[in-house]
Amino acid sequence: MPQSGDVLLAGPAGSGAILNRRSNTTVRLIRATEVDTTALANPDTLRFVHLTDGLSHVEGERVSAGGGLQTPAGAVTSFDWATDGAALLFTMPGRRAQVQ
Repeated sequence: MPQSGDVLLAGPAGSGAILNRRSNTTVRLIRATEVDTTALANPDTLRFVHLTDGLSHVEGERVSAGGGLQTPAGAVTSFDWATDGAALLFTMPGRRAQVQ
């Protein structure tokens, strides 16, 4: 069974990432067990998640290995893992849409 947690794979210089990038985009490897819930919440970033292994449910939708989704800035998204799995989380600076 894999250990739950995440590893910062890529990020800007000084971020402590394994690979340094020239942008503020970060890439994390998320590992989860079948009982985990992974919550993604950050009001100022855009996120794209690509499942590399396993099965998860996101807001009632099934997402399996090879699938992915993008979450807009300001959204809180939770992955309820149905099996052990892993995902790549790409986080990019973003702005909330302003309501006029």
